[in-house]
Amino acid sequence: MIDRCEGCGENATLQCPTCKKLGLPSSHFCDQACFKTNWGNHKLKHKQKAESETKTNGNFAMYPGYSYTGPLRPYPRASRRTDLPSHIGKPDYSEDGKPISEIESRGIGQIRILSTEEIEGMRVAGRLGREVLDVAAKMVQVRG
Repeated sequence: MIDRCEGCGENATLQCPTCKKLGLPSSHFCDQACFKTNWGNHKLKHKQKAESETKTNGNFAMYPGYSYTGPLRPYPRASRRTDLPSHIGKPDYSEDGKPISEIESRGIGQIRILSTEEIEGMRVAGRLGREVLDVAAKMVQVRG
């Protein structure tokens, strides 16, 4: 029996390795390009298998389809706590999970361009730092 490609119906020479690993019915493809083209639809089979396993064994699946090596599993996320006293301040990320104040303080996404004088100052600071480390290294005795 000749297997047919799921994508185009031609004679198939490749089999999906993930389907084999998950124990799904054989999925065959004629070549790598056809497999790549049809991957968006094909991977839904893998997700359906993972979801059905989750429903049948009753475990919470934070990472569906992940093969755990031991008995430890993640626990479902707790519901948002709403009974905090009003005198306890909430951080800015308590509502949406984004630490805006922390992001702003870091200046993420902004690379400072130094002037010629600032670059020269950095070079001088680097040289002085190296000299200090050299002097310190001479003063420290290393015992072997």
